[in-house]
Amino acid sequence: MGAVACGDDDGTGGAGGSGTGTGTGTGTGTGTGTGTNTGTNTGTNTGTNTGTNTGTNTGMTVDCMQVCSDLFNCGLEDDGNGMQLCPGFSDGTGAGGAGGAPAGITEDQFLNGSNMDGCIATCEGLPALASLVDPNNCAGSVGTLKNADGNFKSACEGM
Repeated sequence: MGAVACGDDDGTGGAGGSGTGTGTGTGTGTGTGTGTNTGTNTGTNTGTNTGTNTGTNTGMTVDCMQVCSDLFNCGLEDDGNGMQLCPGFSDGTGAGGAGGAPAGITEDQFLNGSNMDGCIATCEGLPALASLVDPNNCAGSVGTLKNADGNFKSACEGM
């Protein structure tokens, strides 16, 4: 035979080794997140409006020239029976008004009077009378004013 090595070698392999190990791991995963959106919109709008309104309002505003002209023209209207509502008024032609009424006072005389004491002055002194004149209701206007004002009645009737 040949040479033999030291030890017993029968040709089989030996037993495998064993091992023990410890694996320890510590891990901390902490996540903190805060999402805050804060917004403040601040604005100041400052404006100053100053003004002085002055004036005197005495109440009713009356166009006495228009009111008196309307009243005079109403007096020239026909009363529906062929007679003039105010037979004392003249249209300025000298022939009188409707229905052949005799010539009477003219519009200028009615408005201004003989000494600025006509209809306009009366209206300015008592503007509430203007509310009695309705050019769309001449018969009513003339009738009401004849009852309310003796001077108008005299002028209207030609007395």
